[in-house]
Amino acid sequence: MRRQFRSGLVIAALAVAGAGFTTQAHAQAVDQAACDTATATVVKDQTNVTRDTKSVKNATTALKKAKTADKKAATAVKKAKTAKQKSKAKKARTASKKKVTAADKKLKSMRTKLEKSTAKLAVDKESAQQLCTPGY
Repeated sequence: MRRQFRSGLVIAALAVAGAGFTTQAHAQAVDQAACDTATATVVKDQTNVTRDTKSVKNATTALKKAKTADKKAATAVKKAKTAKQKSKAKKARTASKKKVTAADKKLKSMRTKLEKSTAKLAVDKESAQQLCTPGY
């Protein structure tokens, strides 16, 4: 009889404690749909950052190649012997300068785009962490 009474108290105590845990769990529940959406957004942002990083790398390479071509064109202008060669070399040099300017602009825009996507990723990551963490 005494043993049954004790076990009854233990069960009652566990039931009360369990009720406390379940109400706490309900208060800390995570909205799974919102969490999934936020996670998908973060994955998309990470893909964008990866793409933009590659674009910056490619734009940097293009700028280096354009500068090299410009140096070669400048050398060709200096080495030209006849007036016709000099005129042709100057036109080529002007074209190469335009290519350098265009490549420089492209690199700057790609860097700006990368900065924006990196900032967006940071914000969305924080938001997703809050949405997916219980009791946040």
